[in-house]
Amino acid sequence: MITDGSHPSHMDPDPAQTPSSTALQSTTQQPWLPAHGVVLADAGAHLAWLGYYVELDEGQNYRKTGTFGPMAGHVNGAIGVKLAQPDRTVVVGCGDGCYSMSGFELMTAVEHNIPVIWVIFNDNEYKLIKIYQFATYGETGLVKFQNPDFAGRSPITALRLTASSTGSWKWWSSVFAMADRPWC
Repeated sequence: MITDGSHPSHMDPDPAQTPSSTALQSTTQQPWLPAHGVVLADAGAHLAWLGYYVELDEGQNYRKTGTFGPMAGHVNGAIGVKLAQPDRTVVVGCGDGCYSMSGFELMTAVEHNIPVIWVIFNDNEYKLIKIYQFATYGETGLVKFQNPDFAGRSPITALRLTASSTGSWKWWSSVFAMADRPWC
């Protein structure tokens, strides 16, 4: 947290919702992704968490959305990846903003039993847009929103675990143990 006045404190992450680097590092040192697994990182501030902390073994893949950063590109595309490579575990790390733009793909995955895992980084705002607005204009607007209960609206069993409820984000291994059906 910067306290020298160079930016307002509301730009700092909420400690209750932000995993510590120690917690994420302890998670990535465990074999949390099955062999030949695919991690897709959607556009947004969460991409930085995934890009920095996810460590892969040979045969595993990590893809981000690309130069233009289309929001929800991998929320949707994960189904195609899984259909094209059904023997691989497909995981999407997406922000709540990205997921809300195209979350109905989850219904397609459930209807056709396409086992994709969506991990939603839920902070009730378009964080990357907020940072850009503040850096450019010195203020932000229209970036906060109220999310639905993602697990409650899901027609499937969902995980609602956070760093604070699990202590060290060890829940990754349990997420991938359930990779035979769609999860969010």
